[in-house]
Amino acid sequence: MKSILNFNFRKTILLLVPAAGPEVLSKMIVCHCKAVSDRTIREAIQRGARTPRQCALASNAGRGCGGCLPVVREIVQREVGGETAASDACAAAS
Repeated sequence: MKSILNFNFRKTILLLVPAAGPEVLSKMIVCHCKAVSDRTIREAIQRGARTPRQCALASNAGRGCGGCLPVVREIVQREVGGETAASDACAAAS
């Protein structure tokens, strides 16, 4: 249940960000297990990560409990667009 609540909270934050401005999103912790912010995930994408798995390997987001993976996927889809491979939807969780 806690994981579902975290996902819903994070999803709500992502949906509200365009109205709040990009500075709000740049300070959001996405992965609480590894203390990874969305800024770190975006930096991994700028360095060449194109899938959630690649972002997980580059930033460690999603390598703990996995509760942040939906948000990692959302960030990758927004930043990369159609380049994200659907078959690579799961990050390296170990």
